[in-house]
Amino acid sequence: MNTSVSQASIIIQFARAVLREAVNFKTWVVICYSAVCMVVLGLGLVYPKTFTSSTTMHADRQNIIGPLLAGQAQTTTISDHSRFVREVVTSPRMLKQLVLELGLVNDPSNEREIETSIRSLMSNIGVKNVGPSLIKIQYSGQDPAEVYNVVSKITDLFIKDSSETKRKESREAF
Repeated sequence: MNTSVSQASIIIQFARAVLREAVNFKTWVVICYSAVCMVVLGLGLVYPKTFTSSTTMHADRQNIIGPLLAGQAQTTTISDHSRFVREVVTSPRMLKQLVLELGLVNDPSNEREIETSIRSLMSNIGVKNVGPSLIKIQYSGQDPAEVYNVVSKITDLFIKDSSETKRKESREAF
């Protein structure tokens, strides 16, 4: 009990001493505070701005034709949804379609420019699990409009590709 009381009184005495010294040297305190603020402001102006946009999707673990084909045919299962989404989202086919639809290149017939844009997109796209059946797709870049458009379009393309795959699987089953 005495140790906690003595520690509390030591902390109070220390705080009073710091405040007393701050009042005595208020000019230096203001100068130091202003210097720290200017350094932080300068770093904020010089440091490149990065914007990140993300979307979270529910990974459906149920196969669309599983109940219909119970016992009649083999249905596909996906054990690692984030790896599957990553493979689909970062596939060259999907990224090339994304680059061409968003107009991220000046000359759509220039394959070298398209490949450079695809590599840039691939390095800035991230896919990870955020829950038992939730997948997060995120993209980082320096232009906020481009970042938003890339995430929106890649999500739309993934959903469209997934629905086409399910339709194809359903047609093959019948």
